[in-house]
Amino acid sequence: MNEFLASLHLDKGTAAFIVISFAFVALERLRPWRKGQRLFRNGFFTDLAHITFNGYFFRRLFYSAASVYLAVHFALAMEGLGVWNALNSAVMKGQPLWIQFPVLFVAQDFLKYCIHNLLHRVPFLWQFHKVHHSVQIMDWIGNMRYHWLEVVVYNSLLFIPLSFLGFNPRLFYFIALFEITIGHFNHSNIDFDIKWLGYVVNNPRFHIWHHCADDPQAVNKNFGIMLSLWDWIFGTAYMPEGRVPQVLGFPEIERYPSRFLTQQLFPFSMILRVLRRTTIEVKAER
Repeated sequence: MNEFLASLHLDKGTAAFIVISFAFVALERLRPWRKGQRLFRNGFFTDLAHITFNGYFFRRLFYSAASVYLAVHFALAMEGLGVWNALNSAVMKGQPLWIQFPVLFVAQDFLKYCIHNLLHRVPFLWQFHKVHHSVQIMDWIGNMRYHWLEVVVYNSLLFIPLSFLGFNPRLFYFIALFEITIGHFNHSNIDFDIKWLGYVVNNPRFHIWHHCADDPQAVNKNFGIMLSLWDWIFGTAYMPEGRVPQVLGFPEIERYPSRFLTQQLFPFSMILRVLRRTTIEVKAER
């Protein structure tokens, strides 16, 4: 199997990602929630470009190398400051993996819930998160429509607190597979009601309200990544019974670019416009 993956230039993570993705293609065909929704719906090929870039090229060619480089230099800096030695007594270091895994799962998901909240409330970050919310027809592949800078923001804010707890690095791989699977499920068009478990685990009926654009009460709600539990605890849950959103996206989405490359560049152009406008206003005041 390893030789086969090597011949395709695929690592095990990429291969697992492909298998999970094709499983959701099949499940949506076998048990669709919104009947009549086409596989090749509007925006599909934009999302195909996103999944190819985010799921393979960015992670393999840039992000993995950058992560290793920064992690090594961070470790050297901490060692130079005398901080790194404290990690020998980190709370999770040396604990059995069956204890480490659920602790890391919960801790990471809670931090991601908080970061996701920031992406909506900080205007600078929202410009990049808008790419994900430009999905107007929801299915599993919409999970992969996001700006690459989001990955940088998430992992930069996660790295320091989690690195000091001493988790076994191998666990991050398995949790990533869980996150991809649940993320595909959250966005999927699968008719599968998990009932009371929906108060703990994120799911399509809950997460679709996070993308709602035709109900003011749904704004800044349902931030959970893998677990919906945080939203119910902190009062950011919204899931009215008996109806589903009819419009997804955000105000003036019709003016938002619909193609992969322009979606990746658009947030930078918007920020440059704001900076230029601010500079002009400051000069005018002088």
